[in-house]
Amino acid sequence: MKFGEKLREEREKQGLKIREFARKAKISASYISMLENGALTRDPSNAMVTKMEKALELQKGSLLSFSNTSLACEFIKAFSDVENPQELSVILDKVKDNKKLLHEFYNRAKKE
Repeated sequence: MKFGEKLREEREKQGLKIREFARKAKISASYISMLENGALTRDPSNAMVTKMEKALELQKGSLLSFSNTSLACEFIKAFSDVENPQELSVILDKVKDNKKLLHEFYNRAKKE
């Protein structure tokens, strides 16, 4: 499933029209329409996706995982539920050699 398809599905689940969702997310309705219809060549930025998730009251990362703009999305989702330090160690071992992923995660964490 592509990002725009997932966005439409989540918006419609909540019974929101595009304009209502746009107002709630503080994003242009035409931009949302273009996303949902696949008219854009790029997925939205991480910041834009976060605004959409908040407006739809979705768990952080639930839309981001459908976006191609972030290598860090799986990494962030993995960290969100980790309670055991040993689990965290296993995750870090799996990604420690992926410098691009770690760099993107660090930059995202700095923004939040």
